[in-house]
Amino acid sequence: IDELLLHGPGTGDKDDAGGTLRATGQAGWQDGRAQARLDATLTRLHASVRADRDITVSGQVQAALAGRQVTVGGGLRVDRGRIELPDDSAPSLGSDVVVHRARPAASTPATPAPPSSPLVVDAKVQLDLGEDLRVRGRGLDTRLAGTLQLSAQGPIGTPPQLAGTLRTEGGRFHAYSQNLDIARGAITFTGAVDNPGLDIVALRPIFTADQRVGVQVAGSALLPRVRLYSDPALPDNQALAWLLLGHAAPATGAESAMLQSAALALLGGREGRGLAASFGLDELSFSRGSDSGDNGAVGGASVTLGKRLSDRLYAAYQHSLAGTSGALLIFYELSRRWSLRAQAGENAALDLIYRLSFD
Repeated sequence: IDELLLHGPGTGDKDDAGGTLRATGQAGWQDGRAQARLDATLTRLHASVRADRDITVSGQVQAALAGRQVTVGGGLRVDRGRIELPDDSAPSLGSDVVVHRARPAASTPATPAPPSSPLVVDAKVQLDLGEDLRVRGRGLDTRLAGTLQLSAQGPIGTPPQLAGTLRTEGGRFHAYSQNLDIARGAITFTGAVDNPGLDIVALRPIFTADQRVGVQVAGSALLPRVRLYSDPALPDNQALAWLLLGHAAPATGAESAMLQSAALALLGGREGRGLAASFGLDELSFSRGSDSGDNGAVGGASVTLGKRLSDRLYAAYQHSLAGTSGALLIFYELSRRWSLRAQAGENAALDLIYRLSFD
């Protein structure tokens, strides 16, 4: 074969022809055994064009056949990739389900073919994810980078193995009704393609405090472990308050219990289906303040509805349960220590707040 040229499927864009695959090689018989060799060069080839997966790759691959032995080697680099993770609520068959399909009845008994030894494959291909592979879905939006070694050894059809570590480059993760910044992300493959090890830390942006809070994902893809993360370390109830509200939990026991009840409402059931999330809110809490209103914008017991509009801007409405008074509160974080607090209602105020943390 002097040259075999294939054009990949395009995406509909006139400037995107789908890439090319050029291959050269030779084949023949030697000592009664098939012998073949193929060298392929991929140039921005669309290896997958689907609504949930669009991947363009370049590189070189070599394949050889010697009798019943198939050898594959080379290296590929992802030029561009977009992967949409499926919704985990979509119905699917379990891994223990076996589907038996009906076979047409044979008109005459077929003479069994003599058994033949299967092809044996020895494949080692280097995969470089490049600088433009994004993954979205299930609350995740990030870019992946790194290098993997794809290998397969044994009879044809043997499941491939992956070895190497991928890292996340920026991005966000939606958890506990919050958009968290991914501070650290490592996905380590040591064999099975579908069960890498996970080490991911995602933090809530908090500009007015030195406290770092978020979630940490460890374990494996098939058995992940998600827990609250805080640095400096905090008790879980305090870490949850910082994660949900952006500030420490209320000091009194009654308010702390109410916060926990609100947290259970926010986190109850599956992610994003809690009470506050169903109304598009970030905070739904109750507090029992003093009659003088020192503990809030309105006096006595009150309910607070809050929504974070951006990383720095937070709006809340507080309404008294014992009367008709209410107040609108706006918080704007100027820096890690300085913030503005504006209040409109029965009492109007504008405060410039400086926060200093100490042990």
